[in-house]
Amino acid sequence: MLSRRLFVALAFSAAVSPAPAFAQDPDPAAIVKSIYGKRDLYGATESIQLRAKHRRALSKSLGALWKRSDDSTPAEDEPVPGFDIAANSNAREVSRAEVKVERQDAQRATVMAKLFSKDFTSKHPSDDIVRYDFVRENGRWAIDNIRSTVDGKAWTIRKLLNEGLKQ
Repeated sequence: MLSRRLFVALAFSAAVSPAPAFAQDPDPAAIVKSIYGKRDLYGATESIQLRAKHRRALSKSLGALWKRSDDSTPAEDEPVPGFDIAANSNAREVSRAEVKVERQDAQRATVMAKLFSKDFTSKHPSDDIVRYDFVRENGRWAIDNIRSTVDGKAWTIRKLLNEGLKQ
């Protein structure tokens, strides 16, 4: 009799206890770290490449804007932005990046990556910093903008893509 009561109690407790937690989506800092790490577990590196097949790590609006820009660029031309976004240059080989969350709330986050290179020196210290702006979309974090400076002049990926569409 005791074993039957124990069985019923265990069955009842299993039915009302919460389900095991599923793996949570990565936080914005983990996504940016994966861009500069050896393995990109989240598809973020591919998402910010020129003519990427998939832009899964981007917000819907940024992904759509980038697709429109790629589609409007002739196949023989280099697509906008024309440089390696993660390195903020075509000449830099990033040896490592220090990643830190600058601000984060329930819906938005900004993550800063300070870039370090062995054989590349920037003229402006701000050129060594790339910021990734994230939004929460459908329960996951997505890159909504990327920004930095080149020779001290500010750029954002959204601005570059929109300017490319106007030409």
